[in-house]
Amino acid sequence: MTSIIAAAEVGTASASLPDGLRLEIGFVPIDGARLFVACWSPSGAPRAQVVFVPAFGDEAPQMRRSMRLAAEVMARAGIRAWIHDFYGTGDSEGEHADATVERWERGVEAMVAHVRADRGARPGTALDAVTEPAADLPVVLLGCRLGAAIALRAATRVEAAGVVCWAPVLEGRMQLSALTRVAAVAASAAGRPAPDHKAAWARGETRTLAGYDIGSAMAAGLQALAVDAAPACPVALLDVRPLEEPVGASMPAGPAAPAMPSPSPAVQRAAERLQADGGKVWVSMVPGAPFWNVADHVDVPALPQATLAALEELLK
Repeated sequence: MTSIIAAAEVGTASASLPDGLRLEIGFVPIDGARLFVACWSPSGAPRAQVVFVPAFGDEAPQMRRSMRLAAEVMARAGIRAWIHDFYGTGDSEGEHADATVERWERGVEAMVAHVRADRGARPGTALDAVTEPAADLPVVLLGCRLGAAIALRAATRVEAAGVVCWAPVLEGRMQLSALTRVAAVAASAAGRPAPDHKAAWARGETRTLAGYDIGSAMAAGLQALAVDAAPACPVALLDVRPLEEPVGASMPAGPAAPAMPSPSPAVQRAAERLQADGGKVWVSMVPGAPFWNVADHVDVPALPQATLAALEELLK
């Protein structure tokens, strides 16, 4: 594979955290742009590494706090966790209108190359003695929403040890359709005709949906983005859904406790599709609100530990 990442980070800052953890933030030059990267390292030598693959659009910032909380839990368990912003998003360089699915996929591959090349030596920490690259450490991809599709497509190419998916969306056209439907509803409420985004993209124009400029190349990439084959590594699908209220009369001793939710139809279909292709896949249910799609930030307390449990299973 052609190298698309420079050998060194630029502008890196670090800080000590409780429990001997270490947080580093900075920019990594990837594919002609500097991507913002944050890394949580354990107090000792790591036993594995996780690369988060972000969600799309406004779901990405909504999930950032949950990603950080999960990264801290991983670091306490001896797993180094990496979070980066895609090109044209967050604090990374570039304009969202110029971003493409292909470029984001290249960015994930380059991030994996970067974490494997990272020597892990941190001045003033217990990792001073680490002098060899982390190439022999297993790397797991953790895809958030649409990032799950990108992670699953990249997993075999980067030889990932496994993939964890948070509330996965495995088809880009579903994400794009949701955005265009919201825009159509907003136009109708304002008494305007529904905008023809597809025609605009066919003309090579950029349209703004949910506050994000989406160019014709990104729109085409989303339409084509799909997981057609199971990766060579095992996959854990973590479906986040609210607890289900019991049906029927309560027991004499008192109200029945809410039941663990069932997998959503979309996640169930995703699991069946990957299993039909020979993939080793399992679904874990995590009780909680759809934290990627709410007005305010909402924590899902069970998600970090459920994620760690999935990682431990993948790393066996």
